[in-house]
Amino acid sequence: MRNFQLMALIFMVVSFSACKKGPKSADSTDKKAETTKGLPTLKSETGSWPTPYWTAKAKISIDHPGTNLSFNMVIRAEQGKALWFSANAFGLLEVARGIVTADSVLALDKFNNVCYTGGTQSLKNYVPFQMELSQLQHFLMGRVFWDSLGLNGMRQVGDSTYIDGIQDDTKFSVATWQKYFLHKATLNQSEGQMSLNLENTDFRQVGPTKISFNKMLNSNQMVDNKQEKSSLKIEFSKFEFVASRPEMPLDLPSDCERKAIR
Repeated sequence: MRNFQLMALIFMVVSFSACKKGPKSADSTDKKAETTKGLPTLKSETGSWPTPYWTAKAKISIDHPGTNLSFNMVIRAEQGKALWFSANAFGLLEVARGIVTADSVLALDKFNNVCYTGGTQSLKNYVPFQMELSQLQHFLMGRVFWDSLGLNGMRQVGDSTYIDGIQDDTKFSVATWQKYFLHKATLNQSEGQMSLNLENTDFRQVGPTKISFNKMLNSNQMVDNKQEKSSLKIEFSKFEFVASRPEMPLDLPSDCERKAIR
Protein backbone atom coordinates (compact mmCIF):
# COMPACT_ATOMS: atom_id res chain seq x y z
CA MET A 1 0.00 0.00 0.00
CA ARG A 2 1.50 3.31 -1.11
CA ASN A 3 -0.26 5.73 1.21
CA PHE A 4 0.90 8.94 -0.41
CA GLN A 5 0.07 7.81 -3.94
CA LEU A 6 -3.37 6.96 -2.63
CA MET A 7 -3.62 10.45 -1.15
CA ALA A 8 -2.22 12.23 -4.19
CA LEU A 9 -4.67 10.51 -6.51
CA ILE A 10 -7.63 11.20 -4.27
CA PHE A 11 -9.21 13.43 -6.89
CA MET A 12 -9.66 10.59 -9.34
CA VAL A 13 -12.90 8.67 -9.14
CA VAL A 14 -11.54 5.54 -7.54
CA SER A 15 -8.42 6.99 -5.94
CA PHE A 16 -9.16 4.98 -2.82
CA SER A 17 -8.14 1.86 -4.73
CA ALA A 18 -4.39 1.52 -4.27
CA CYS A 19 -4.14 -1.49 -6.55
CA LYS A 20 -3.21 -0.71 -10.12
CA LYS A 21 -5.37 -2.06 -12.88
CA GLY A 22 -3.72 -4.41 -15.30
CA PRO A 23 -3.62 -3.68 -19.03
CA LYS A 24 -6.75 -4.56 -20.96
CA SER A 25 -6.53 -7.61 -23.16
CA ALA A 26 -7.48 -7.71 -26.82
CA ASP A 27 -10.59 -9.67 -25.83
CA SER A 28 -11.74 -6.89 -23.51
CA THR A 29 -11.13 -4.32 -26.25
CA ASP A 30 -13.26 -6.35 -28.64
CA LYS A 31 -16.03 -6.61 -26.02
CA LYS A 32 -15.90 -2.84 -25.53
CA ALA A 33 -16.44 -2.30 -29.25
CA GLU A 34 -19.32 -4.76 -29.27
CA THR A 35 -21.09 -3.30 -26.22
CA THR A 36 -20.90 0.31 -27.38
CA LYS A 37 -21.79 -0.32 -31.02
CA GLY A 38 -25.15 1.04 -32.10
CA LEU A 39 -26.14 2.61 -28.76
CA PRO A 40 -27.77 6.06 -28.85
CA THR A 41 -25.75 8.71 -27.01
CA LEU A 42 -26.60 11.66 -24.78
CA LYS A 43 -24.44 14.79 -24.78
CA SER A 44 -24.16 16.00 -21.21
CA GLU A 45 -24.58 19.57 -19.98
CA THR A 46 -22.24 20.66 -17.19
CA GLY A 47 -23.27 24.31 -16.87
CA SER A 48 -21.09 27.39 -16.67
CA TRP A 49 -19.16 28.53 -13.59
CA PRO A 50 -19.89 31.96 -12.05
CA THR A 51 -16.13 32.67 -12.31
CA PRO A 52 -13.29 30.53 -13.70
CA TYR A 53 -11.89 29.93 -10.19
CA TRP A 54 -12.93 28.32 -6.92
CA THR A 55 -11.36 27.44 -3.59
CA ALA A 56 -12.47 24.89 -1.02
CA LYS A 57 -11.62 23.19 2.25
CA ALA A 58 -12.53 19.56 2.81
CA LYS A 59 -12.14 16.63 5.15
CA ILE A 60 -11.12 13.41 3.39
CA SER A 61 -11.72 9.99 4.93
CA ILE A 62 -10.46 6.77 3.32
CA ASP A 63 -11.18 3.23 4.48
CA HIS A 64 -9.28 0.60 2.53
CA PRO A 65 -8.06 -2.85 3.66
CA GLY A 66 -4.92 -2.18 5.68
CA THR A 67 -5.35 1.59 5.55
CA ASN A 68 -7.56 4.05 7.39
CA LEU A 69 -6.75 7.68 6.64
CA SER A 70 -8.33 10.98 7.61
CA PHE A 71 -6.90 14.37 6.71
CA ASN A 72 -7.87 17.90 5.78
CA MET A 73 -7.35 19.34 2.33
CA VAL A 74 -7.28 22.78 0.74
CA ILE A 75 -8.29 22.70 -2.95
CA ARG A 76 -7.98 25.44 -5.57
CA ALA A 77 -9.22 25.22 -9.14
CA GLU A 78 -8.89 27.06 -12.43
CA GLN A 79 -11.54 25.91 -14.87
CA GLY A 80 -10.12 23.33 -17.27
CA LYS A 81 -6.52 24.32 -16.51
CA ALA A 82 -5.40 23.42 -12.99
CA LEU A 83 -6.42 21.70 -9.77
CA TRP A 84 -4.13 22.34 -6.79
CA PHE A 85 -4.28 20.72 -3.36
CA SER A 86 -2.56 20.78 0.01
CA ALA A 87 -3.15 17.94 2.49
CA ASN A 88 -2.81 18.43 6.24
CA ALA A 89 -2.69 15.81 8.97
CA PHE A 90 -1.83 15.73 12.67
CA GLY A 91 -3.45 19.10 13.20
CA LEU A 92 -1.95 21.77 10.93
CA LEU A 93 1.08 19.84 9.59
CA GLU A 94 1.18 19.87 5.79
CA VAL A 95 2.10 16.39 4.60
CA ALA A 96 1.50 16.69 0.85
CA ARG A 97 1.00 19.22 -1.90
CA GLY A 98 0.33 18.79 -5.60
CA ILE A 99 -1.17 20.09 -8.81
CA VAL A 100 -2.99 18.43 -11.69
CA THR A 101 -3.01 20.27 -15.02
CA ALA A 102 -4.43 19.34 -18.38
CA ASP A 103 -1.32 17.32 -19.24
CA SER A 104 0.71 16.67 -16.08
CA VAL A 105 0.65 15.70 -12.41
CA LEU A 106 3.17 16.97 -9.85
CA ALA A 107 3.00 16.05 -6.18
CA LEU A 108 5.26 16.31 -3.15
CA ASP A 109 5.13 13.89 -0.23
CA LYS A 110 6.61 16.27 2.34
CA PHE A 111 6.52 13.64 5.08
CA ASN A 112 8.92 11.34 3.18
CA ASN A 113 10.49 13.98 0.87
CA VAL A 114 9.38 12.15 -2.27
CA CYS A 115 8.37 13.94 -5.50
CA TYR A 116 5.91 12.27 -7.87
CA THR A 117 5.71 13.31 -11.50
CA GLY A 118 3.83 12.07 -14.53
CA GLY A 119 1.47 12.86 -17.34
CA THR A 120 -2.25 12.80 -16.71
CA GLN A 121 -2.46 9.76 -18.95
CA SER A 122 -0.53 7.80 -16.30
CA LEU A 123 -3.53 8.07 -13.97
CA LYS A 124 -5.57 5.76 -16.19
CA ASN A 125 -3.93 2.84 -14.36
CA TYR A 126 -5.73 3.87 -11.17
CA VAL A 127 -9.23 4.60 -12.45
CA PRO A 128 -11.96 2.68 -14.30
CA PHE A 129 -11.95 5.21 -17.13
CA GLN A 130 -9.79 8.15 -18.14
CA MET A 131 -11.00 11.58 -17.03
CA GLU A 132 -10.05 14.97 -18.38
CA LEU A 133 -9.19 17.71 -15.88
CA SER A 134 -12.48 19.55 -16.41
CA GLN A 135 -14.38 16.31 -15.76
CA LEU A 136 -12.42 15.82 -12.54
CA GLN A 137 -13.32 19.34 -11.39
CA HIS A 138 -17.02 18.78 -12.09
CA PHE A 139 -16.87 15.44 -10.27
CA LEU A 140 -15.63 17.23 -7.13
CA MET A 141 -18.37 19.86 -7.43
CA GLY A 142 -21.09 17.21 -7.56
CA ARG A 143 -21.92 17.87 -11.20
CA VAL A 144 -22.32 15.63 -14.20
CA PHE A 145 -18.71 14.90 -15.18
CA TRP A 146 -18.89 12.98 -18.46
CA ASP A 147 -18.99 14.31 -21.99
CA SER A 148 -21.53 11.90 -23.45
CA LEU A 149 -23.16 8.61 -22.51
CA GLY A 150 -24.17 5.53 -24.44
CA LEU A 151 -27.80 5.01 -23.47
CA ASN A 152 -29.81 1.88 -22.90
CA GLY A 153 -32.65 3.83 -21.33
CA MET A 154 -33.64 7.23 -19.95
CA ARG A 155 -36.72 8.50 -18.11
CA GLN A 156 -37.75 11.87 -16.74
CA VAL A 157 -39.52 12.36 -13.38
CA GLY A 158 -40.15 16.02 -12.64
CA ASP A 159 -36.77 17.80 -12.82
CA SER A 160 -34.83 14.54 -12.27
CA THR A 161 -33.44 12.32 -15.03
CA TYR A 162 -32.65 8.62 -14.62
CA ILE A 163 -30.22 7.10 -17.11
CA ASP A 164 -28.99 3.55 -17.74
CA GLY A 165 -26.31 2.74 -20.25
CA ILE A 166 -22.75 1.72 -20.96
CA GLN A 167 -19.50 3.64 -21.34
CA ASP A 168 -16.48 1.73 -22.60
CA ASP A 169 -16.67 -1.52 -20.62
CA THR A 170 -18.53 0.07 -17.69
CA LYS A 171 -22.27 -0.34 -17.18
CA PHE A 172 -23.85 2.51 -15.26
CA SER A 173 -27.04 3.82 -13.74
CA VAL A 174 -27.24 7.48 -12.76
CA ALA A 175 -29.73 9.98 -11.34
CA THR A 176 -29.27 13.66 -12.23
CA TRP A 177 -31.15 16.79 -11.23
CA GLN A 178 -31.72 19.97 -13.26
CA LYS A 179 -29.32 18.85 -16.02
CA TYR A 180 -26.08 19.62 -14.19
CA PHE A 181 -26.22 18.00 -10.77
CA LEU A 182 -25.39 14.35 -10.09
CA HIS A 183 -27.15 12.70 -7.14
CA LYS A 184 -26.34 9.01 -7.54
CA ALA A 185 -24.28 6.80 -9.82
CA THR A 186 -23.67 3.06 -9.86
CA LEU A 187 -20.91 1.64 -12.04
CA ASN A 188 -20.13 -2.00 -12.78
CA GLN A 189 -16.98 -2.76 -14.69
CA SER A 190 -15.44 -5.75 -16.44
CA GLU A 191 -18.25 -8.22 -15.90
CA GLY A 192 -18.57 -7.72 -12.16
CA GLN A 193 -14.87 -7.45 -11.33
CA MET A 194 -15.44 -3.98 -9.87
CA SER A 195 -18.44 -1.97 -8.74
CA LEU A 196 -18.63 1.63 -7.56
CA ASN A 197 -21.45 3.53 -5.88
CA LEU A 198 -21.34 7.31 -5.68
CA GLU A 199 -23.78 9.54 -3.82
CA ASN A 200 -23.70 13.34 -3.68
CA THR A 201 -25.74 14.95 -0.90
CA ASP A 202 -26.07 18.24 0.99
CA PHE A 203 -26.31 20.46 -2.10
CA ARG A 204 -25.87 24.09 -1.00
CA GLN A 205 -26.32 27.32 -2.86
CA VAL A 206 -22.93 28.85 -3.76
CA GLY A 207 -23.49 32.04 -5.70
CA PRO A 208 -25.88 31.32 -8.57
CA THR A 209 -25.27 27.55 -8.54
CA LYS A 210 -25.29 24.56 -6.18
CA ILE A 211 -22.40 22.47 -4.89
CA SER A 212 -22.54 19.07 -3.17
CA PHE A 213 -20.85 19.43 0.22
CA ASN A 214 -20.91 15.68 0.95
CA LYS A 215 -19.67 12.96 -1.38
CA MET A 216 -19.55 9.25 -0.54
CA LEU A 217 -18.05 6.54 -2.71
CA ASN A 218 -18.07 2.83 -1.98
CA SER A 219 -16.28 0.26 -4.10
CA ASN A 220 -16.18 -3.51 -4.25
CA GLN A 221 -13.60 -5.23 -6.41
CA MET A 222 -11.98 -8.60 -6.91
CA VAL A 223 -8.32 -8.65 -5.85
CA ASP A 224 -6.50 -11.99 -5.95
CA ASN A 225 -9.88 -13.76 -6.10
CA LYS A 226 -11.10 -11.99 -2.97
CA GLN A 227 -13.74 -9.28 -2.57
CA GLU A 228 -12.14 -6.06 -1.36
CA LYS A 229 -14.31 -3.19 -0.12
CA SER A 230 -13.19 0.43 0.14
CA SER A 231 -14.83 3.77 0.87
CA LEU A 232 -14.01 7.42 0.30
CA LYS A 233 -15.81 10.35 1.90
CA ILE A 234 -15.31 14.00 0.96
CA GLU A 235 -16.91 16.65 3.18
CA PHE A 236 -16.54 20.29 2.19
CA SER A 237 -16.48 22.75 5.08
CA LYS A 238 -16.02 25.68 2.69
CA PHE A 239 -16.52 26.25 -1.03
CA GLU A 240 -16.50 29.58 -2.84
CA PHE A 241 -16.00 30.99 -6.31
CA VAL A 242 -13.40 33.75 -6.42
CA ALA A 243 -12.80 36.60 -8.87
CA SER A 244 -9.09 36.06 -9.54
CA ARG A 245 -6.80 33.08 -9.90
CA PRO A 246 -5.78 31.78 -6.45
CA GLU A 247 -2.14 31.06 -5.72
CA MET A 248 -1.07 27.50 -6.53
CA PRO A 249 2.51 27.27 -5.24
CA LEU A 250 4.47 24.05 -5.76
CA ASP A 251 8.25 24.09 -5.60
CA LEU A 252 9.72 20.59 -5.68
CA PRO A 253 12.86 20.36 -3.50
CA SER A 254 16.05 19.60 -5.41
CA ASP A 255 16.96 16.86 -2.91
CA CYS A 256 13.64 14.97 -2.96
CA GLU A 257 13.54 11.40 -4.19
CA ARG A 258 11.95 11.46 -7.65
CA LYS A 259 9.40 8.84 -8.63
CA ALA A 260 7.28 8.51 -11.73
CA ILE A 261 3.57 7.86 -11.39
CA ARG A 262 3.19 4.49 -13.11
